[in-house]
Amino acid sequence: MEKKPEIMLIGATNIGRDLGPRCAAMLHTGLTADCTHLDVDVEKYKAYLKTTSTLDVENMKTEVASLREQGAELVIVAPHWGVEGSYLPTQLQIDVGHAAIDAGADIVWGSHPHVLQPVEEYGDGIIYYSMGNFCFGGNSKPEDFDTVLLQQEVIRSPEGEISLGILKIIPCSISSEKNVNNYQPTPMAADSEEYIRVLSKLDGSFEGPNLKIRKIGK
Repeated sequence: MEKKPEIMLIGATNIGRDLGPRCAAMLHTGLTADCTHLDVDVEKYKAYLKTTSTLDVENMKTEVASLREQGAELVIVAPHWGVEGSYLPTQLQIDVGHAAIDAGADIVWGSHPHVLQPVEEYGDGIIYYSMGNFCFGGNSKPEDFDTVLLQQEVIRSPEGEISLGILKIIPCSISSEKNVNNYQPTPMAADSEEYIRVLSKLDGSFEGPNLKIRKIGK
């Protein structure tokens, strides 16, 4: 059977396989406090995780280069950014996302807005500006139930080079019920109104108003 590349789990577990690329993830936590660095042995786990507490572009470029030097073949930058409830990225998100790809990252995986934002193919990489909520306990009756599963193909060529392949998009609702969040994400019916709405949020053509995110208990 042909071995297919896969992204190994990041964590203290010995997967015991060597099928895919060495994967590195650099997370921006959005915290004001200092964060510790969690280094997962690249040779043993084929993964590397680092957290940062400030979104410093120059530092990000240095860290991406460092990950490559340590043997990472697939680099994911995961910033905590953007405006809550906004369906479009800010110019800062765009600039930082582009800078991450230009620095050598393969995937930028953004979070924080709590709603879907566009997916952009840029250079040799891809930027998920925001994938919205998925199983989020902060609101039992959110105004927006739209979410998505993204399946990103990662290819290793016969020469050993790693590249991104096909992106499969699976529009979902965060709940299997319509009027309340039961925390059971459910795929939407293909070509339904909801399905098409999710796609419009991901391609940037959605024209609905932004949401005002309510705080817990409000």
